Formats: sequence, C-alpha cells, structure tokens
Amino acid sequence: MSEVINSIEMGLGRIPNDRSLNDLVYNKLKRAIVTHQLEAGKPLVEADVATLLGVSKTPVRAALQRLELERFVERVPYSGTRVAELSPADVREIYEVRSALEGLAVTLATPLYTSQDIEHMKALLSAAEDALAASDIERARDLGSEWHAYLTRPSSNKFLRELLRMIESHVERSRTLTSRDLDSAKKSVQEHWAVLEAIEARQPELAERLLKIHLVRVDLDFESSEAPQRA
Repeated sequence: MSEVINSIEMGLGRIPNDRSLNDLVYNKLKRAIVTHQLEAGKPLVEADVATLLGVSKTPVRAALQRLELERFVERVPYSGTRVAELSPADVREIYEVRSALEGLAVTLATPLYTSQDIEHMKALLSAAEDALAASDIERARDLGSEWHAYLTRPSSNKFLRELLRMIESHVERSRTLTSRDLDSAKKSVQEHWAVLEAIEARQPELAERLLKIHLVRVDLDFESSEAPQRA
C-alpha cells in the first residue's frame, strides 16, 4: 500500500458493493473531508483511493468530479487532485452566505415556531451550557450545530431550504475551525439565547439582526485567531 494510501486510511475504509457505488464513494470522501479526517492539501490519487475502498476507479473518478464542482477538492496542474484548502477568506465567504440565508430563514420562520419548538431550542442551549461547564467544547459545538439546524427548520421556502442544504457541509467543515476556545463557545451560547428571546417575542427583524451579529462575530474571532499565523 502506497504512502498516499497510508496517509488517508484513518479517514476512509472499505465500503459494501450492494448500493450505488458513485453515491457511496462520494459520501465517504465528502464526510472525511468535512470532518477533517482528510486534511486540506491531502493528495487524492484515484487508483489509491479505489484500492483503499475496494472499488474500481470509475466511481472514485465520478465522486472526485462531483466534489470538485462543490469545491471540496481541487485539481492542481501537474500535481493531481487534492483536498481543497480552507483559508480565512474562504471561511469569511461561507459565513457571508450563511448569514444572509439563515437571517432570511429565521425572519420567515419566527411567526411559525410553536411553543414546543421554542422549548426544544431552549433545551439545546441549556445542554450546551452544561457541556461548557464541563469544558466539553466539542459537545457544545455539536449542540450549537443542532440548534442552528432547528432554527431554520420551520421555513416553508423550499428554495431557501435547498440553498441552506447546499452550504451545510461547508459550514460544518468551517465550524470545526471557528469554534476553537471556551470563551468563544460561551459567547455563542449567549448570542443564541438572545436570538431565541427575540423569536419568542415574535420579533423577526430583531432575531435576524442578532443572528447576523452572532455569525459575523464568530467569523471575526476566527480571523483574529488566524492573524498571527498569516503575519
């Protein structure tokens, strides 16, 4: 097994042949990239990936083409295909789009939330606070991700839901980079509570504004933490 295969074997493993191979290979690779099991810049050689997964090169090639269109992998002239980099500028652009889409979603959804919806979101935030009290940032981050997903759930705009779904994996990939310290995570929970209070008061414009402020702050925190590395 080549050095390339050894470098990615922790993020991948053999898959069964009884389902659509194209989708299986695509989902396997994408998940490994989103969760950083396959790190930015990691080479992805068709033959090596195919051997590791126990499939032919055809579904691997199809998956890599699809992932390239979605900007999860990139082709470098004379070097082949590799996992796409995720720069501070990329994170900023992701959060600009996310802010616009989630802001609109919460505006449309605010009149539609039921009391059960609001109680569920409160429970998620309380659980996140408990996780942070135990210094479990990863658990708090997962709960925050679930809270954001639930936040946009009542929107009835199918095109908006589809656009949110399209950027969901990019948001997840960037989230593991932006939620880096306990103080930032605690600020996020506080900001989530503020958005939820505006929702409960049925103030959609305020909820949208507070949500956008929160997302801008998270992005700025990331850029600030990266500044010494870019200097």
